[in-house]
Amino acid sequence: MVTIPDPRAARGFYSKELCGGTHVQRVGDIGVLKIVSEESVAAGVRRIEAVTGIGALEHFQKQADILRQLAIQLNVGEDAILPRSRSSPRLPNSLKRSWRPKGVKGR
Repeated sequence: MVTIPDPRAARGFYSKELCGGTHVQRVGDIGVLKIVSEESVAAGVRRIEAVTGIGALEHFQKQADILRQLAIQLNVGEDAILPRSRSSPRLPNSLKRSWRPKGVKGR
């Protein structure tokens, strides 16, 4: 069950049940959770995919590795990647393709 704040609701929140997946004895068994995708599957229905536990930690490590590699390619610190990308209209095409959201065709 997920509780979502909503000042318009009579109780100030509403709850939705999450279903369709592995069941656990208690929430603490899940450990770290990272949502990796979200999409609409029907009117009013969303599909959320996540990794948990060691899988989530491995996902975070992979993302950190990608960030480090990108910083090396741009020759900046990790904190400077976004400012550098905004100020550089002539990024290599390979980087532009890798930053394009899924399902978006190139320009």
